[in-house]
Amino acid sequence: MIELENGLARGRATIAGFAEIRHTTPIAGDLGTVVVSGDSRLLAVDLDLAAVRYTTAAALGEAVLTAIRRAEQGSKDHRAEALAQAWGNTFT
Repeated sequence: MIELENGLARGRATIAGFAEIRHTTPIAGDLGTVVVSGDSRLLAVDLDLAAVRYTTAAALGEAVLTAIRRAEQGSKDHRAEALAQAWGNTFT
């Protein structure tokens, strides 16, 4: 269960394939929202279907992977910010 508080998810989240994750961050982009863990692992992608109607699956997958790679290149303390910037700028 994830509880949102001021845009940050707090508490316990049990995601298939992942150990318990205590802090997650939802990051809004032009095509939807990605949810990442504190160590920048992608946990979920919630897409805005109207926005992705004419986007190919390959382009969308590449955009998400690019955002994650850019986030991983940042310092540990700034990964969430780097991912937010990469995700927000991916489709502009």
